[in-house]
Amino acid sequence: MKIEKLIERVKAGDTDALKTVYDAYSQRMRNACIKITQEDEDTVDDLVQESFIRAYYSLEKLKDASMFGEWLVAITKNVSLRYLERKRKIQVLSFSEIGDGFDVESSYTS
Repeated sequence: MKIEKLIERVKAGDTDALKTVYDAYSQRMRNACIKITQEDEDTVDDLVQESFIRAYYSLEKLKDASMFGEWLVAITKNVSLRYLERKRKIQVLSFSEIGDGFDVESSYTS
């Protein structure tokens, strides 16, 4: 079945069509996530799921259903890049990385 027909069915609430679309595109989405994030399988699965959910709730914005694959991969790339941005902001430092330059006693006496 052509993707345009499947997308029409998904928009109409057909869960079988939704599963068919997911099965057809999930590996392509995984490949994009892995290439961008180089993360473990569980993280990639989470990012693919988040991407697919975002796409599902944004289907009305899709103007040309024949471009669904490219549109879906673009969403996946954006989700992956946002993940990397969040990950960089939450960087955890070890005590050895912080160093010994902080004097605890002087912080109480000043």
